[in-house]
Amino acid sequence: MATRIPLKLNDPKLVSVSFELRFEASEVYSDLVALNLANALVQQGNGSLFQLPIMQLPSIARSSDLNFRYSPIFGVKMGDMMVQVGPRVLVVTVDNYPGWAKFYPVIRNVLDNTATLRNKTERIGFRTINFFEGQDIEKSLITTVQNGLDLQKISCNFSLVYKDNDCRTRFSFSNDAKMSKNGQTEKLGSFIDVDSFFEGDPENVDGTINYLHTLAKKVFFESLKQEFVDSMGPVYGDN
Repeated sequence: MATRIPLKLNDPKLVSVSFELRFEASEVYSDLVALNLANALVQQGNGSLFQLPIMQLPSIARSSDLNFRYSPIFGVKMGDMMVQVGPRVLVVTVDNYPGWAKFYPVIRNVLDNTATLRNKTERIGFRTINFFEGQDIEKSLITTVQNGLDLQKISCNFSLVYKDNDCRTRFSFSNDAKMSKNGQTEKLGSFIDVDSFFEGDPENVDGTINYLHTLAKKVFFESLKQEFVDSMGPVYGDN
C-alpha cells in the first residue's frame, strides 16, 4: 500500500476528472432552469452554448422519468473544460486535468455564477477515471478478487464502497476495459474509477468539495502497491 500521497504524478493516467452538484432548483423542474444556468455561464464571456443529444427526447419524458432527473441537457464549453447543466445538476469535466489548483477555481466560478438559480444541495461528487493502456494491473492492487473456481479467470471487474465520516467513495476496477478518445481506435487496458461523494446539503460546501478531492486521492493511492505508484513518477510535497 502506498503510505504517502503524492502531490502529482509525472506519468499520470487520468483520462477524465469531473465535479458534480445535484440540487433543488429555485423554480419548478423545467428546461428553462437549465437554460438559465447555462446562459449565466455564457454571459461571463468565455463560454459557448450547445444542446446535448438528450434534448431530442420530449421534455415531458425527461421530466417524468427518474433515470433522467439528473441528466444534463445543455453544455457550455469553457476553454479546456466542459460544463454540463440540467434542471437539477451541474457537471464540470476536463480530460487534460490541469491540477486541483486550476480546476477548483473553475468549480467555484461555476457555483458562484449559478448561486441564485439553485436552492438546497442534494449531492456533491468528485470523480476521476484512470486508464492504464495495454496493462493488466490487478496484481498491483492492494485488494484483488480471488478465483474460487477450478476454472481460468480471464478478467476481473469489481466495485467497493468506502465510508469516511459522512462521505463515501466508490472504487471500481476492470482489467478488461476499452477506451477511445476523440474518435480514435479503441484501446485495451485497465481502468480505475474513483467516485467520492456526499449526499445531502452540507453546512460548508467549499470544505466538502476539498474534502472529497483529498478523499479521492487517498483511496486511489492507498489502493495501489507502493512500487506501482513509484513507476508513475510521484512528486511529493504539500497537498
